[in-house]
Amino acid sequence: MIKNLKVFKNNVTAIALACTMVFMGGCAKTGKQEAIPEVVPAKEYSTIYMTEYDTNAHELYWDEKTQSELDSLPDEMIALEEVQDGTLYVASYHDIGYEAAMKNDTKSEAIQNNPEYGQNEAFSAGYDLGKADKYLKKAQEEQRTYVSIRAGMDEESSAEEASYYPLDELTVISYDGRNAIVRGYNEDEVKKGNYVDLLGQDMTEYIGQEFRATSLRSFATDNIDSLPDALYIVSDDYRHIAEITTATMAQVNANTKTQTR
Repeated sequence: MIKNLKVFKNNVTAIALACTMVFMGGCAKTGKQEAIPEVVPAKEYSTIYMTEYDTNAHELYWDEKTQSELDSLPDEMIALEEVQDGTLYVASYHDIGYEAAMKNDTKSEAIQNNPEYGQNEAFSAGYDLGKADKYLKKAQEEQRTYVSIRAGMDEESSAEEASYYPLDELTVISYDGRNAIVRGYNEDEVKKGNYVDLLGQDMTEYIGQEFRATSLRSFATDNIDSLPDALYIVSDDYRHIAEITTATMAQVNANTKTQTR
């Protein structure tokens, strides 16, 4: 259900969504009519509010809707409805996923804590957007550049969850034919193969081979024309989070001019 709705009644169209959408109780639209509490007929709603996303503010807010606007939305889009004092409050799967990202560290945790909604694709997309916004705000508060890294060769796939790291903690390890990214680079440990590639690659075959270690910022500078989002990394822009995937890094030729063994 949506908690503490009365908090928003004085400024409901402007305030960001700070309420909690939880999986216990409430009125999720799961297809079981008995799970939906008695609803006031539409003609008796004094007002209808629905969660919306503000692309400029990077946050959710309550937007007033007409009954006809609500009726025009696909039923499968609506996850939750609640009536308080004659006012109908509506939330989509996407926006519940967005809010879940603010309260959970991983997508699997968010799905586990929201079983009625978590298997929905819109919930997953909302979670991804919410997690990105959470780290964007963190970057702006710290005035520190963050980078999003997603392991996977399919750039369009959302199956793999993105992880976020401070730019100044990332180093590219370039072997003959492959690039890896490590956090908190330690030369001796890399030589031994005692590290995890944040791109999700199995690097055991490269243990003992020559490599070049370059800060991700310097690597982006050297490959600014071929690495997507390199400009945000080079400029150290904390107002935008650069995105890197296994696929995008694989498109950049490993640079091994100056190697370490």
